[in-house]
Formats: sequence, structure tokens, C-alpha cells
Amino acid sequence: MSTNRLLRRFLLALLFLTRFSSLLQAQNIEKENSIFFQRLRWTGGEYAMRYEVVVQREVNGTYTTYLRESTETSFIIVSLPPGNYRFQVTSYDILDRPEETSRWMNIKIVPAVKSEIIDIVPELDVNSDNNNASSIENVPGSESKKPFLMFVSAAWAPVIPIHGTFFGESFSPAGANARFAAVFPIPRNLYAGAELSVFWHTNADNGENILPLGVNLLIMKWLPNQKMALNFRLGLSFILLPDTQERLIFNIGASYLWQFASKFFLEIGLNYVGLLNENYFDGCIRPSIGVGISIR
Repeated sequence: MSTNRLLRRFLLALLFLTRFSSLLQAQNIEKENSIFFQRLRWTGGEYAMRYEVVVQREVNGTYTTYLRESTETSFIIVSLPPGNYRFQVTSYDILDRPEETSRWMNIKIVPAVKSEIIDIVPELDVNSDNNNASSIENVPGSESKKPFLMFVSAAWAPVIPIHGTFFGESFSPAGANARFAAVFPIPRNLYAGAELSVFWHTNADNGENILPLGVNLLIMKWLPNQKMALNFRLGLSFILLPDTQERLIFNIGASYLWQFASKFFLEIGLNYVGLLNENYFDGCIRPSIGVGISIR
């Protein structure tokens, strides 16, 4: 009986030690596999459309690129193992051109006592070699000049009369439009400015040329991909040709702009044009498709 009790105690002790050893092993694996997250954050860049962040790691006294990431926010979340790093931020404007590049900022990652979950992310102080929570200050865009954009474009713009006779009574395919615009950033990620516009078309019924010259108020709304924009126009034009008593026309319209290269864009739009007259009212629809270039 005594022998059986001793055997049972020995087996229980062996089972306990086995489970305890497994628990210690599991804890060690969890510790070895812990993932630590850091947040690199910067201020400024009010008019930047995106940022490119380059993180380099020091290996044997030489820095090599460890991570390259593009973001539309003013921070990135990374998981860097212990070591010495540095990173640099470049801001890009609305035409996806680099604006300014920050100096290299040094980071030192040291082993942490406990792991952090991604919802509780430390902010690294890149102005010193520690992991105290802090913001990263004075990076590109904080005091950069506001982007001033200019556009030059030309388009095919036929005329579709809808009432009256001034613009003809038949579809007029012979038409063109040239524009020069200058816009500035305003709140809510919009751009606003003035546009000089000259329009020509030939009346399909009598062959008469119509040539107005005008100024538009232009509002631009860039879409999140920063390659496309919606344009809204409202303006007045003075008729240079033909020689007529009615000299003023107004137009209102919208267009879709697609920037297919670094400086070149395609624009498709639709305008309503009306002749200002006390006795009668003439109007037409003017679709357009054209290309342009952005300049600064």
C-alpha cells in the first residue's frame, strides 16, 4: 500500500513538473515572439498631398534602407527591432511632385520590458536617443510656401443649341476653347482662382464666327488619389465677334480632370452658355474634351 502511494505521488509530481515546464516554455515563446510597434509622427505639411518616409538601419556603422513607405497621413506605424535607425520625410504636392525633404532624424530602439499592443503606440522622440513619448517636429511642409498652381489647356468644344437663334439652330461641330487658370489652396482641400477663357465656334446655319473672351471663377476639388479632380466654373464673357448689340454671355459648367502624367492632364467637361439680353434668351450646351499642362 505504501509503495502504491509513493508511486502515485511520484507520478503526480512528474505530471506537475511536466506542465510547469510546458508553461515556462510557452511563456518564453510568447516573449520571443512579442511584436513591438512604434509610431513615427511629424507635424506640418498642411498642403502636402502625401508623404514618403524612408527608414534606414545602421549595420556596422553604415546605414542601409530598411523601409520605404508612402502615406497620406502625418504618421506611420512600424515594427522596428532594437537597433539604431534614422528616417527622412519628403512631402509631395498636389501634382505629386516632391516639395521638401527633412533632415535625417536619428532613432534608437531599445528592448522593452513588456510588449505593446497596436492600439497603444509610443511616439518616438527623434531629437534624442531614447524612447520617451514625444512628437516629431519641424519636418517638411510646416512652413513651406502654399502651392500656387497654373494650368493651360485647349479643347474641342462643339455647340448644341437648345433655344434661340444666336448660337444657331443646328449642331455646330466646329468649335474650340483655350483656357489659362491660376488657383490657390483654400480650406477643405479645395483650390480656387480665376480662369481666362477664349471660345470660338462657327454657326453651322450661316457660317458666322462667334468669339467670346471671358473670365471664370474656378473651384477645384482633388479626389483622394490626387490624380483626378472635379472643376466647377461660373463666368462672364464679352463677345468680340460678331459685331452685335448683345455683347455679354454667361456660362456655368463642370469638368473632370485626369492627370495622366507628371504635368499633363486630360479634361472632359460640359458647359451651359447663355446670351444676356433683355428681350429674349438664347442658350446652348457646350461639351468639351481637351488636354493641358500644369505650370508653376
